[in-house]
Order: sequence, then structure tokens, then C-alpha cells
Amino acid sequence: MSENKMRAIICEKYGSPEVLKLAQIEKPFPQKNEILIKIYSTAVTSSDTYIRRLNILPLFYRIMAGLFVGFGKPRNPILGMIVSGVIVETGKGVTRFKKGDEVFGTTVLNGIHTNLGTYADYKCLPEKSYITLKPNNMNFIESAAIVFGGSIAIWCFDKTGFPYDYNKSAKGIKVLVYGASGSVGTSLVQIASYFGAEVTAVCSSSNFELLKSLGASKFIDYKTDDFTLTGETWDYIFDAVGYKKSKEYVKNYKRALSSVGKFHSVDDGSPKNSEKQMMILKNITESGALTPVIDKIYSLDQIVMAHQYVDQGHKKGNVIINL
Repeated sequence: MSENKMRAIICEKYGSPEVLKLAQIEKPFPQKNEILIKIYSTAVTSSDTYIRRLNILPLFYRIMAGLFVGFGKPRNPILGMIVSGVIVETGKGVTRFKKGDEVFGTTVLNGIHTNLGTYADYKCLPEKSYITLKPNNMNFIESAAIVFGGSIAIWCFDKTGFPYDYNKSAKGIKVLVYGASGSVGTSLVQIASYFGAEVTAVCSSSNFELLKSLGASKFIDYKTDDFTLTGETWDYIFDAVGYKKSKEYVKNYKRALSSVGKFHSVDDGSPKNSEKQMMILKNITESGALTPVIDKIYSLDQIVMAHQYVDQGHKKGNVIINL
């Protein structure tokens, strides 16, 4: 492969995982105020698979998502929104980063999934993208595994006012996380328990031990029990799955909220990241509050297998693509 070429996964139409094809394309070049990142690791997120299978979603979701990512086929044929790698070149005017910086973050801007493209060897991003220096206690694979779930967890905390900074304590606060074993759920459990909350994890019983190791102290099997009918109440309830996939009883969450309790679902608006949030994620990770939960690691040419696995809906934590 020549120096001006790179590997990339191309998605020229919506559909099953088999629509994803490995190809060689032109390597990008950073324009003014842009950085060029050599990608070492990315992740296959639920949002990636949502975009890829847009053609089989209900009409309302096809229309809403199509406005941003394209009708009929993806406007940007290279999917992927998580980046962990090294800056290899900077465009004119770049002051925030320099060549050789190890960075991690997301291509999503203001909740809009338009600037994708991390299923590739290289990616150009605006300097003001939601990336920052990689946590110094993480390698590229590990840092790629905390971006999606970690950033959404922080967004959930910000939306509800959960005290997750070092000047406050969550001691005595009761938190329930529905969908606790996924990428977002494992991040919510870890951070909430680190800051002192008593965390109840709602997930399959096969994941109880995993969630216990991450800080949860109580467990409910969603297959057999309805948490809204236990008679117990929580100060914060987080739906880490989303209404489209959650059990019907999640909509009855008010029965399980304390009198001043707060509820937030990942489907309540679009997660909006910021440079500040990425710095918070980096600091929390370096403090030991958040460790990566990695289910499987695939190579770039195994992208179809990775999407097939995520489509099953039972991943534990994160699925990583190691380039």
C-alpha cells in the first residue's frame, strides 16, 4: 500500500453487517485548523449499528436519522465515531495539539452524528473536536473502550445533577442503572459507586459478578423481576438501554423514584459532549474511578463479525477494533 493510501471500511448502503467492505482509499490531508490522527483503536458502538441498519428501522427513526446521516445510503460511507491514536500531522493554525500527541475522544459534535469515519487508518478532525490527551494510565485499546460509555455517563450525570466531582459526595444516594452491563451502564455503575452511591444494577443474572466487581452492591434480573414493583425507591434511575430497547415497565419508572428522585434515559435527547467533559472523563479515568470493560477485540478486517456480535444486543461493556 502506498503512502497516500489507507485502509477503510466502506458502507455504501444500509443493511446487515455484510454491507461493510474493506477497501483502500486516499489518505486524508489536514486542512487549516485540522489535525490528522493515526488511529490505533476504535469501537463498534450501538450507534454505529443503528446507523448501518437504518433501512430496517421504523419509518419515523429512518426519517429523523436520515436527515443527519443520509437517505438511501450513508452520506459519509466510513462509519465509526470513537478515536484513539496519535496526531501525525497538523494543519495551519492548530495550537491546541502538536505532532506526536496521543489522544482519544469522539467525532460527534453537539450530539450530531455527521462527522464519522474512524473505521480507517487515519482521520482528519477539526482542532476543536471533542478529543483530548489520552489518559496516562491507559493504552490505545483501553482508552477507546471508555469514550462512548464514559462520555454518555457524564452527560447523564450532568442532566440530572448527580454529584460526580471531587468536591461533593454521593454517599447515601441510591442509584439504579437499567442495562448495567453495556458500555454506558458499566460506566454509570463505576463512576456512581466510586463517588459513594449505593448502586443497584439491573441486568441479566449472568452479569451479576461483573457488575459486583465494578462497584454495584444490589442486583435485579430484568428477565424475571420488574424493578418498579419491588417497593424500593431510588434517588436516581438511569436507563442505559433506551426506550426503543427497554422493557415496557421502564416507562413506569416513577413508581420507583424517591420523592425528589430524578430519571434519565439515553434516549432523552442527543448526548452533547464538550471539551470540558472529555477532560473530566480523562481525569476520572486517571483517578481510578473508571476502568475499561472490554468484551471482545477484533481487527479491522473482522468488522462484519464485530457488527454481527453487537447486533445480538448482549455485549458486556465494549467491542473494540484494533488497527
